[in-house]
Amino acid sequence: MDQTETYIKMSDCPEVQGQWKPKEGDCFSFVGDIHILSDYEICALEKKELSDIDCWNKVVTLMGGHFVDHWNECREDFVWLPYQDQIQKGFKDGLSTYYWLQTFWEFVKKKVRRNPAYWSDLSMEQLWLAFYMHEKHSKIWDGEKWMKKK
Repeated sequence: MDQTETYIKMSDCPEVQGQWKPKEGDCFSFVGDIHILSDYEICALEKKELSDIDCWNKVVTLMGGHFVDHWNECREDFVWLPYQDQIQKGFKDGLSTYYWLQTFWEFVKKKVRRNPAYWSDLSMEQLWLAFYMHEKHSKIWDGEKWMKKK
């Protein structure tokens, strides 16, 4: 799982964050610290009862205070880092897996050919996210931010 500063920046956009429905096992960054969302945090976010006091203690100490309060007050500081399979789910629109794999391959070949030094260092999550943003939102990554395709 990519936890680099670059991937955090790439993921920190409305097109990605707006799709986050927190569930156990999700990876996110909170003020630069990487964390995996646990079942007890999901219970806290959904305001379910937790019978295990140890679970509540973990929730309370997670962020140096109350997790739910942090979540509600500082939501913009939580950056979901989607796994590769979560990015690929964004392509479930009636077209075949083969079509998307072929299109992804053509995208990567074209980008790598233009700037091999930059594109060859990207993780698979970064490549798939760049492809997702290109295909679904007509945006390209310039190394710092998402830009509308010209």
